[in-house]
Formats: sequence, structure tokens, C-alpha cells
Amino acid sequence: KVLPKKSNVLRALMLSASGQEDSSQNVIYQIDFDVDDQSAEDLAIGLDHIRSIHTVLDVTQAAMFGKKGRLVITIRVLAETAQIDQVFDACFFETSTIGLRYQILSRMTLDRWKKNCATETLEADCKFVIRPGATTVKVEANALVDIQGHANREGIRREIAIKYGASGD
Repeated sequence: KVLPKKSNVLRALMLSASGQEDSSQNVIYQIDFDVDDQSAEDLAIGLDHIRSIHTVLDVTQAAMFGKKGRLVITIRVLAETAQIDQVFDACFFETSTIGLRYQILSRMTLDRWKKNCATETLEADCKFVIRPGATTVKVEANALVDIQGHANREGIRREIAIKYGASGD
């Protein structure tokens, strides 16, 4: 819309999320960078070191094509705002990148907790999440490593969900 004799006008619409009583909002950093000259093995070690920082929430990587058609690995680090300089330093120290892109993001997470759950055949750590209209449970994958057969693993997941009053996730 053109407003005569008015410059630099900003129109803002503020909305609030309803029905999210069981969630929390906070801000995090998203750090992105590219690596095209570090071996895959060494990069994996470096990213594990970055993941070990207690304020780092997640580290992901994807293969992309960069300038001149070269293969490049794009890295994304999500981290809490506390001690963010330590995370920046680790990205430079553990990888061959020479530049970081970063931004502060708002995020919303659902309330969740861990609990040890048991069936007749298995004791497992589980994650419970309060979702709008339902509580879900997810059995930690490591607890199912020794269970043979997809149907058997699904049966255990279903048994835990029923026993603990949640739907499977």
C-alpha cells in the first residue's frame, strides 16, 4: 500500500499461539557453514567434538554442490544462547571452514520427559511428549537393538504405549 508523504512504514501483526499450554518458547542460535576441503573422517570427528558441547542441541550435515560444481558439505549447528562464543570457536577449531553464518531463531518445544518403562520381556528408556490432545511415547532405539524382527519391535512399542497410557510415536 502506498502512503503519500510517509516513508519507512512498517506494519506488524502480532499473533499468539493458542492451545499450546504444554509447550515452551525460547531462542537458539542456528550456525551454518560449508566445508569442501576436509576429509569425511576428520570432519566426522570434528563434528562429534562440536556435538559434545553441552549447549549444542543438534548438528546436521548435508552434501551439496557449491561454486564451480564442487561437492561441499553444509553443516548446521543448533545451540543454546549460553556460551555461544565457545560454539563459534569450536566450529572454526574443529573444521576447515573460514566463515560462519548465524542467526537467532525463536522456537517452540513440547514438554517432554524420560522414564524407564518395563514389559515382561524388556526394560527400556522411553521419551514421553505432551502433544495437543494426546501424550505419546517413544522407546529409545538402543533398547530395541537385540530384538529380532520388525513386528516384534513394533509389538514392544505398542505394549509400552498401552501399559503407560500413551499413543505410540
